[in-house]
Amino acid sequence: LGDDGTRRPDFTIDDVESGTLFYWEHCGLLSDSQYRKRWEEKKALYAKHDIIEGKNLIVSQDERDGSIDSLAIKALIDKYLL
Repeated sequence: LGDDGTRRPDFTIDDVESGTLFYWEHCGLLSDSQYRKRWEEKKALYAKHDIIEGKNLIVSQDERDGSIDSLAIKALIDKYLL
């Protein structure tokens, strides 16, 4: 991210058909205030560099009990990558 340094998303997906490089972040601890704060800062930095949720940033998250909703993950894949 240039002068803003390097950030590593959980996954990157290069969609050759659309020509879009997707960044995927999975947020596991949003109930933790420090984690949430760091995530919001990272998300703002991404936006500064045109990495925007709903465009080329995919965001998934754990449920409050720590589980993962596989149907929600599949819906994100269907929305952005199929």
